[in-house]
Amino acid sequence: MLTESGGSIEIVAHEHALVIVLSGSFDFSDRNELDPVWEEAARRQTRAVVVDLAAVDFGDSTLLNWLIAGLRLQQRLERVFVLAGPFHEAVDRLFTVTGLDRAITRTPTRQDALNLSKPTL
Repeated sequence: MLTESGGSIEIVAHEHALVIVLSGSFDFSDRNELDPVWEEAARRQTRAVVVDLAAVDFGDSTLLNWLIAGLRLQQRLERVFVLAGPFHEAVDRLFTVTGLDRAITRTPTRQDALNLSKPTL
């Protein structure tokens, strides 16, 4: 799905995780497209949610708040929540300045995030 500012959102089911792939830019005009994603994720049976931000080149407080809402929802649902990169410099700076880099697990790649979300024996 395309957003107003030209970003795109795709939801991909994997064996043990739901991957939300974002690409492009995300700002206040995209909130109506972003918000329903968490509702969809909550309906899915999964043990983990991975948000792939590798193709995101800009995000403002709308993206930041959306990620925090996702973290809280996944915690309530007792799911693993991981952000996957590599992260664009602007996105990485947003995490660092706000402290989100210490609050949410981040991995350098989607595969690393999927490996981290696998069930342990």
